[in-house]
Amino acid sequence: EVLEFAEKRKIALKIDAKIWRLSSVDLESVFKLIDNSKASVGISCKTVEQSEQVAARLADCHIHFDGNVNEEILQKLKTVAGDKLFVWVPYKCNATNWVKVDFIDHEKAVLVKQYAKLGIWVLDSEDQLAAAVDLYADVIETNGNLKPRPIEVKSVSVPNASE
Repeated sequence: EVLEFAEKRKIALKIDAKIWRLSSVDLESVFKLIDNSKASVGISCKTVEQSEQVAARLADCHIHFDGNVNEEILQKLKTVAGDKLFVWVPYKCNATNWVKVDFIDHEKAVLVKQYAKLGIWVLDSEDQLAAAVDLYADVIETNGNLKPRPIEVKSVSVPNASE
């Protein structure tokens, strides 16, 4: 029902990394549902291996990676997902004080933008939104305090990762 709703309304879905807690049988059932749908779907992955599994099974699916990143990992992910890659990096704030991966900073933002679209999470104030825009965010995740609206994507001049 959710896939049908998203397809009819042209809403892109992002399935949380909790999907990887499913049994292999249940995971395959979810993959079949997605594969039989025309909805735009992305699946969150914490490892390159999970990203490879999604890309091999669902050619049109976006990969939303939210593990630690470095240039080697980003190169592998770009090979797996191509232009369907989103890399999510947390913003350091009270909402993310539990996070075990590196937080976003200018250097990490520029690195990610060489390979992928950049997602920054979890924002809860206008100041944090402004900071995310300054860090070249393509998409953000909020805790609900910021209301949905388009954001201006700030351009960054980065070398092409394929060069």
